[in-house]
Amino acid sequence: MMQVRCQNCGWSFTLGRDAINTIMEEVGESKATYHTLECPKCRHGIKVQTRRLKRHYRPPAAEPADEGTE
Repeated sequence: MMQVRCQNCGWSFTLGRDAINTIMEEVGESKATYHTLECPKCRHGIKVQTRRLKRHYRPPAAEPADEGTE
């Protein structure tokens, strides 16, 4: 989870793990340094550094294969 604050209205909100994982999948291996989010209160664009997102990114665990089912 990561706290983000809007520079326009000062509203603070939290990005959950699912949101961070989705953003990191969108960014992928590109050389983007920022990702733009929209403030939920005023709809102003907020630039968040991808290296800050990477610190909070947790890759989804690999699902174990079903053993014994044929």
